[in-house]
Amino acid sequence: MVKCEDCKQEMQDPKTKTCDWDLIRINGKTYKRNTVYHDVNEYCHDCGILNGGVHHMGCDMERCPICDGQMISCNCDWSDYQLGSTRRAKKAGKDIGNIEDWDKVKAGEKCEAGGWT
Repeated sequence: MVKCEDCKQEMQDPKTKTCDWDLIRINGKTYKRNTVYHDVNEYCHDCGILNGGVHHMGCDMERCPICDGQMISCNCDWSDYQLGSTRRAKKAGKDIGNIEDWDKVKAGEKCEAGGWT
């Protein structure tokens, strides 16, 4: 099996119902990651999440929160993005509305304690 590089869960494991990273910040603007499911199966054929869950980054079924196109192939500017997790932030005792880590963490760096990557 393949693990998600972000949430570290097994992507095709039936126990993995969603990716933990439910928020994405693109060029300074925060979006909820799209959970609309565009497949006839109960589980995503590409990343294995349950219908209604957050796809793992790079899944060919996830929609872009900006243009609603296929996220991996849309023309939106993804040069500066960061992932966020409301669940991990809450677990770390952080107020999701006052996270200052967004500006301190570069795309691709991990900030596990604060719930942001």
